[in-house]
Formats: sequence, C-alpha cells, structure tokens
Amino acid sequence: MDEDTGLNRRDFLRAAGAGAGVVAASGAAAAQDGGNESGGGNESGGGGGGGGSGPIDYGGWLDDANGWEEGGTVDARGESQVPVKVGVGEGGLAFDPVAVHVDEGATIVWEWESAGHNVAATEGADFSSDIQSSGTFEWQATGGPIVTYQCDPHAGQGMLGAIAIGENVPRAAPAGPVEPAVSDGAKTLGIATIIAMISTLGLAYFFIRYGGDYRE
Repeated sequence: MDEDTGLNRRDFLRAAGAGAGVVAASGAAAAQDGGNESGGGNESGGGGGGGGSGPIDYGGWLDDANGWEEGGTVDARGESQVPVKVGVGEGGLAFDPVAVHVDEGATIVWEWESAGHNVAATEGADFSSDIQSSGTFEWQATGGPIVTYQCDPHAGQGMLGAIAIGENVPRAAPAGPVEPAVSDGAKTLGIATIIAMISTLGLAYFFIRYGGDYRE
C-alpha cells in the first residue's frame, strides 16, 4: 500500500477512538455543568421547613369545608390586612376565602355577610368572636403554622376555615404522578454517547468491509 495515500488501520482506529472520547468527554462536562446549575435554591413553593412543593397541608380539616377545593389557598403574603367574608356561598354557610396564607403579624379581618355566625379557633391559636349578624372581627396572625377555625353553630354543616402563617408551613405531596426531571447536561451526554457508539460501529464495519485500507 502506498504510504502517501493509505491509512494504517491502527492509526485510523487510534484517531477515531480519540475523537469519540472527545465527544463523550464533552457530553460529560456538559452534564456536570448542568448538574451544578440545577443545584441552586429551591423556590418551588415549599417554604422553610415545609419541605415540599405541593399544596399546603391542613391535616384533613378542610376536606368537608364548604367552598373548598384542594390547592385553593389564597396567597395573601405581603398584605398587612387580609379580609375574609363570613356567611357566604350556598345557604350562607361558608368563609371566603376558605383558607389564606399570610405573614406572621398580619391582621385577619372577618366581615359578616349574613347573620348567626361566629369565628372560633380550634387548633394553632386561641380566638373566638361573638355570634354576630353584621360587623367585623379582627385577629393578628400568630401561632400556627396552621390555624384552623370554624363557625360554632354551623361547623357540622361545613362552615370551616384555615389560616397558614409564615413560610414554615407543611405541604402535601404534589397531586398526580411526578415525572423525573432530566437536565440539559444529561441529555447532551446521552446524545454524545449515541454519536460515539454509531461512530465506533461505522468504523468497525469499514475495517471489516475494506480490510483497513483506505484509498482516494
């Protein structure tokens, strides 16, 4: 074979293997960079020691509450005064909103929309209003991190409410299946690996078919 126009099989494999190694190494570096970038702060809704990204967990208190839907907590953080209507909805037997998330020290102002109701804490705090027909009742948010309350005359009919206080609130697992997150670096590594495998198979075929001699 003419040395000027031929390519030694061993040299060709060495060069091809080095090229495939560079591709794989580049993919691995990209995966490492992607892992480092994704390791930042977690701001997905699980504040403080809550440790989750799902809806706030009220321990089942609101399961039978009138007007409640899972994940329906109103985020009122940043507000110094938070209004809650008393005696609304079908039959006037609900709070609106049913649940609020507030900062510690915020003032909750219950506003009566219909007669014959009160608000009384059941867990996480200690407050109770008179049974009123109109007017308001105020309470400064302390305690918690979950405060549950009810209308005493109508608790059995689903007139229940809740307040989440601060950032360290318990959270339930996200509803539905959770798909694993795949970083861009991992995707790049996978593509690089496939390219390297295809290149290796192609070279193997070349040498099996042509015996390692390549001529123009």
